[in-house]
Amino acid sequence: MRVPISSLAAAFLLVCAPQIVSQTSASGPSQWEADIQSFEAADRAEPPRAGSVVFVGSSSIRMWKTLEDDFSGVPVINRGFGGSELSDVVHFADRIVVAYNPRLVVLYAGDNDLAAGKSPAQVFNDFQSFVGIIRQKLPGARVAFVAIKPSISRLNIIDKIRETNRLIRDRVRTDDRLVYVDVFTPMLNKSGQPRKELFLEDGLHMNSQGYAIWRDLIAPVVAAARAKPNVETGFLDRSVTVDGRAYRYQIFVPASYSPSQRWPVILFLHGAGERGSDGYLQTQVGLPPAIRQNPARFPAIAVFPQATADSSWTGILARVAVMALDQTTREYQTDPSRVYLTGLSMGGNGTWYVAYRNPKRFAAIAPICSWVSPQFWKVDPVVPADSGEAFTALARQLRKVPTWIFHGEVDPVVPVDESRKAFAALQAAGAPVQYSEVPGTGHDSWDPAYNSPKFWAWLFAQRRSR
Repeated sequence: MRVPISSLAAAFLLVCAPQIVSQTSASGPSQWEADIQSFEAADRAEPPRAGSVVFVGSSSIRMWKTLEDDFSGVPVINRGFGGSELSDVVHFADRIVVAYNPRLVVLYAGDNDLAAGKSPAQVFNDFQSFVGIIRQKLPGARVAFVAIKPSISRLNIIDKIRETNRLIRDRVRTDDRLVYVDVFTPMLNKSGQPRKELFLEDGLHMNSQGYAIWRDLIAPVVAAARAKPNVETGFLDRSVTVDGRAYRYQIFVPASYSPSQRWPVILFLHGAGERGSDGYLQTQVGLPPAIRQNPARFPAIAVFPQATADSSWTGILARVAVMALDQTTREYQTDPSRVYLTGLSMGGNGTWYVAYRNPKRFAAIAPICSWVSPQFWKVDPVVPADSGEAFTALARQLRKVPTWIFHGEVDPVVPVDESRKAFAALQAAGAPVQYSEVPGTGHDSWDPAYNSPKFWAWLFAQRRSR
């Protein structure tokens, strides 16, 4: 009996359907999770050097076995994985690029995307997404895009390759932090066809001759990135985007800054009088003037976020402050064991609030003319209502954080008893705490605090234990 072809096809689909579903569910970025985890395991075993050059992308990067020898003397990290697409690189960028705080990222991807049916516009959009991640999280890093190569086995999509390369090349020309490395042209012969002598038998992957071309074209880009950078110093404008809204802030970078060493970082939270959106007013009171008066006393990077009008350093503004800090630590070579938090008045309350929610983040904190009691000002409380008595819970949470509290003896704005109670609770919990009550001083106890050499010697001596 003859079985109709349609019946055979149906039977085949019934038998194979589970396998087809299984293969489909394993597609997309999740199929590379094991590769990414293996990178992370290798990093834990032997942490890479900060400021390395990261090579990331598909198998053309993964199979570059002579990468370290080709760039001898340069710390390089190879993060090529599988037959990945550019969208996969975007998906894992935080884990395989941002995590290393590189000065230069060399990207090769897009080849597999086009072969899978994506359009040049789709690949270009993924490139834009990748650049956006780097701009937001590594503002000082450069990105070198290695042009999609003309492979023998993919001659059928060579026009798409040309168009994708053109789109990305035109974009690169608009940004001096982007570089386009044209490997496409020298890999063609006089007839405009891929040079067979550059490829392995599969006609897709390169042999040593192909990689030699890449090495010679990428080497000047690597050398330029490793040259001593022209780093801006002083007070600099920055912004951070949270939930779709941009918030302006400033940073201070000391004149002696060099990426060859790791620097301590201070997060400063201003008071209610400096709220706004100009990105400037918060640098007029407290720590910023102290830095301007004696910059040599501050061998550290400082971060000055600004709270919006009628807000406080709680909720989303606390997130803004921490994200500005995070963005700064990615932009500069900083010491994660020497991150400090301080603030005055409303910012002193914010110091307690942020520290309470990040008790392992800071090496030391210094709240000035601050308060803890939830009834003092109708904002989100430092200590959640279900955590018990506020000062006791505060001390329990921060008992391991070195703390120096300042308050004016005759403060007419924030009751001095707020700092006395915080000190007593922390002291009772065995915390490493100091308290300075400035005699005859009102609300502006921040001036004697930030102008005290003893305070700064103490602060910079603190290191967070791991």
